[in-house]
Amino acid sequence: MSSDSGLPAEPARTPAPDEPEGSRAAPDASASACSPSPLQEIGASIPAAIPNVGKTGEAPSPVCPGTGAIPRRCGPRFQSWQRVIVTGLLLAGLGVGGWAVWDEWRFRATLSRARLEAERGHTQAAIRALEWCIQRRPEQREVILLSAQIARRSGHLESAENLLDQYWQLYGDEEPLVLERLLLQAARGDVDAVAARLRERMQRNTAERRLIQEAWISGLLARFRWGEAGQFLTQWLADSPEDPWALYLFGRLQEQRDDVEGAKEYYRRLVESDPEHDEARQRLAQLLVQTRHGEEAEPHVRFLLTRLNPPPREVQVLWARTLVLLGRLDEAQAALDAVLSEHPHYPAALAERGKVALFQEQPGEALRYLAEAVHYDPGDLAIRHQYAMVLSQQGREEEAAQQRKLIAQLEADGERIKALIEGPLQREPNNAAIHHEIGMIALRAGQITEALRWFHSALRIDPQHAPTHRVLMVYYEESGQPALAARHRALARDTDRQKTEDSSKIQPPP
Repeated sequence: MSSDSGLPAEPARTPAPDEPEGSRAAPDASASACSPSPLQEIGASIPAAIPNVGKTGEAPSPVCPGTGAIPRRCGPRFQSWQRVIVTGLLLAGLGVGGWAVWDEWRFRATLSRARLEAERGHTQAAIRALEWCIQRRPEQREVILLSAQIARRSGHLESAENLLDQYWQLYGDEEPLVLERLLLQAARGDVDAVAARLRERMQRNTAERRLIQEAWISGLLARFRWGEAGQFLTQWLADSPEDPWALYLFGRLQEQRDDVEGAKEYYRRLVESDPEHDEARQRLAQLLVQTRHGEEAEPHVRFLLTRLNPPPREVQVLWARTLVLLGRLDEAQAALDAVLSEHPHYPAALAERGKVALFQEQPGEALRYLAEAVHYDPGDLAIRHQYAMVLSQQGREEEAAQQRKLIAQLEADGERIKALIEGPLQREPNNAAIHHEIGMIALRAGQITEALRWFHSALRIDPQHAPTHRVLMVYYEESGQPALAARHRALARDTDRQKTEDSSKIQPPP
């Protein structure tokens, strides 16, 4: 038999039969304190991994040469610790792997729930589920895309566009991004620009039909194109009578038309078929409070307070308004003070707090709250009416007269907007001049976000609309955004120059 080194093994020494036992050579002292070599240490672990090695079928045990003794480091205690360490490592590996599997399952389940809530129109519930996913994987494809979709449906169109830009930077122009960009453009009101492509997609892929219909109708409502929106919604409900998005959008259409009772009916119908549709329930409660039906509104608002945790400030103020209608002024005051402790400049809470102070015969407090509300929301007619009344009650007639003058201007502007929307805008939805005029009225009322929306829609219709470029130039200069101001200044100048050149070409020769 050969050794591992390839050299012949040294034969075992056999004593002569007549050799005295005591004459045998004593073993080397170093061998009795045998310490295995590194190779022996490696070999000691082989039987555990490869059993039944050897001619006899038994796993050999490492022994010290000469004595046959098991070395101390290779004894049963050491092997026991080996087993403990290996078992611990295996359990740790299983634990890490199990955690990874469980975390992946939880992420997928939560994302699936967010997607389902979004499909049902449960925006708040979808946001709550999606926030958990964003914390763990903010750059995951579906997370970014669903975030953009929910932002679009919530009316936060700039946020939606930023999210789609992020998706493009990470993953390029993939098919889901192409569709969502088309839907965003439609939701902005540019329906005509994408109508042909969206119709083609609806015919080619019926699974996208509902998504496209929702964005398309939202865009029509953004442009106040009521006739077309009504036709789409009537057909949608004929095909799917209980579709939550169709019912919700029909309610929004009726609100725009000032048909409060009609809007209530659509929202009631939706809440009855889907009690967890928070947006429909909130809008129904707002209309009930607006029409002074506090008793009917109370259970709806209480449901929202319980379900939305924490409830948004709009719902908290709605609860306070409901309590005022029910005569529970102390509770209303406590609710409003809680909102103002977190949102001290929230106009709706300030105005309602002033109203409560007025009912509690605290005119000084009422005046203070209402003055702040007017400062932060100068275009709200109801707040200004309350403010003017309290000023008059306090004997500050000159200031009250000034407020009444502003109220008259706001009322005239409101009538003009209503006339534009119900008349010229219905006939000419793509007339940039009409969009510009509505934007100017909103700007005068201090409704900056609404004004900018109309100005940008005017430029999407006519990118060379010089009056809109000029007003945006002034706005961005005054708001400390010189780069945007310079851009609109240059565009206005180029447009004016082009118009001058065009007019000179058609002048008759002298």
